[in-house]
Amino acid sequence: MDMLNIFTPNNHNGDGKVAEVVNGSGKEKKVNYQTYVDPTGELDSKKLGWGIWYVEHRLLLYRILLIGLIVLSAIFWLFSLWKLGDYLIFGYAADQRLHQNLSRFSNYTLSQPHFAPAPVSIVSTQILPGGKDKYDAVAEIINPNDHWLVKFNYYFIVGGARTQTQTTFLLPNEDRLVGTLGLTDAQEATLILENITWTRISAHTVPNPKTWQADRLNFEVTDFGFNALQTTESPNAHAITFTFTNNSPFNYVNPKFYVGLYSQDSLVGVLPLQLPSFNSLEVKKIDLRSFVSSLSVDSVKVFPMINVYDPAVYLPPAAK
Repeated sequence: MDMLNIFTPNNHNGDGKVAEVVNGSGKEKKVNYQTYVDPTGELDSKKLGWGIWYVEHRLLLYRILLIGLIVLSAIFWLFSLWKLGDYLIFGYAADQRLHQNLSRFSNYTLSQPHFAPAPVSIVSTQILPGGKDKYDAVAEIINPNDHWLVKFNYYFIVGGARTQTQTTFLLPNEDRLVGTLGLTDAQEATLILENITWTRISAHTVPNPKTWQADRLNFEVTDFGFNALQTTESPNAHAITFTFTNNSPFNYVNPKFYVGLYSQDSLVGVLPLQLPSFNSLEVKKIDLRSFVSSLSVDSVKVFPMINVYDPAVYLPPAAK
């Protein structure tokens, strides 16, 4: 029986061959690396196992990586060819149309009417009695725009003659009277507007002009009274009285108004009204006189002529 030569390096037998490790049945014993203990502590059994697995499957991993790169490259090439074909079939023609469109100049003036303000609407024009041998040319006009303030000059053509030119304005969506009072001719009148200037009210500053204006032009008429002239020989005139209240939180300096005189909802006369000031919550007793003969009035409507977008119309607060 051969003896293990412990004195020969690497446990060789006397014939120079490495001794085989066998079990009791005479078969080769499988090495269990999990029981391996590295005396240096640098290589544990887990790392050794991963290293052995990598060495055994290195060729397979290389093949998998190579096949994956080939497949990925093929996908990229197919995608590139598809996009190139799509451009040649559809994209090239679209680029040609785009170049043609860019070479054309768009006529933006065609879109201006859509964004431009609508013109001032003249509802009616009439000649009303204004006193003894006097007449008033009066027109009702409307600014139909929500965010446009308009300023303009106006005059009337009465009997072929031109009246004095006056300047006024209309707030957004405002409906009020304009007139030339104290004329001596009672022929048909025509209203002429000129030098019209539009100013857009910024939605960033005033989001809702209608509400914004209503808060500032909150005036109330109550206690209306009409005392008719009894005889035409009397030197007195018809008396139109009412209580006028400024319900807004704003004070105004020299505010101007037109007072429309109505009989059964029909305009029968116009009287001017100007106050030196009109403070917030102030109540004024208004007493107006008219020398129009046979005048009958059952209601009045006050038309403010206050440009609430002009800071100069507001009375500065009193110094404390």
